[in-house]
Amino acid sequence: MFRSMAKPANQSPVAITRKDSVALVIIDNPPVNALSQAVRLGLLDAFRQLAADPEVAAIVVAGAGRDFIAGADLWKCRCRRSRRRCPM
Repeated sequence: MFRSMAKPANQSPVAITRKDSVALVIIDNPPVNALSQAVRLGLLDAFRQLAADPEVAAIVVAGAGRDFIAGADLWKCRCRRSRRRCPM
């Protein structure tokens, strides 16, 4: 069974669990795990944290629910209002 690591106070949509030397990074951004700014920052933070841990030998990335990642979260993209291409 994987054990949970500390989750940031801001309740990131990215969680980390560990079992021995394997880390599981879970993306939980319902309903379809859209790749929002919060998810991108959460992944970056998780990978930095795990890269600094010498006991981690492997990282598995998974999506909570039925979808891994549905794509960019266009509803939260500021470029949508200006009809410019969103730099995701």
